[in-house]
Amino acid sequence: MLKEFWEYRFGVLFGTLMVLLFSATIALQNRFEEEIFMGVFSLVLIASVNALYRKTFYLTIFLGIGALSFFMNIVTYFSSSMDIEIEALAVNLIFLLCAIAIMFNHIFNGSKVDANLLLGAASLYLLMGVCFAYMYTIVDYFFPASFSGALTSGTHGIHALFAQFFYYSFVTLATVGYGDIMPVSQEARFLSLIEAILSQLYMTILIARLVGMHLHHSK
Repeated sequence: MLKEFWEYRFGVLFGTLMVLLFSATIALQNRFEEEIFMGVFSLVLIASVNALYRKTFYLTIFLGIGALSFFMNIVTYFSSSMDIEIEALAVNLIFLLCAIAIMFNHIFNGSKVDANLLLGAASLYLLMGVCFAYMYTIVDYFFPASFSGALTSGTHGIHALFAQFFYYSFVTLATVGYGDIMPVSQEARFLSLIEAILSQLYMTILIARLVGMHLHHSK
């Protein structure tokens, strides 16, 4: 049982990220938005550590950042300070960026293409969208009105802002561009441009790498 759970650890991570996607869509309509985000993101933290943890120095640091992230999320639940909430978002962002770096190394240095590797690649793509959602939220906090058609940090809480930028981030990642929320400030435009470019580069490089690995393994 535990062995099978470990073999499909990226599948577990992918599942928790999909739950996070779903929770972001209902957060704005639910008065328990903070509890929803805290609970689901805690699952993402646990799934990320389970998927990536090995007994090495760097991954021990990764585990420490994960523990700090979990602690900061608990602190924000009992605090009404928006500054503390932003600090918690920053710690969450650092944790997810570390997770992306480790997963990227694992996926692109893999020896064969299997279901677990494909789920890891999909999880990495979703993590990119989550990371940029955090970045957009932080940008809008320090540079208010950076996006037209969006909620502002002066009138709404951090979790409400994150929920809308979660939507905006994945629309940008998929290069759909509905136009209901648009970047206005230089910082917002720069981040949006970087996300769109990284999305296309990732898909191109990933397909080339997976095809190469499959051909090498089939010889």
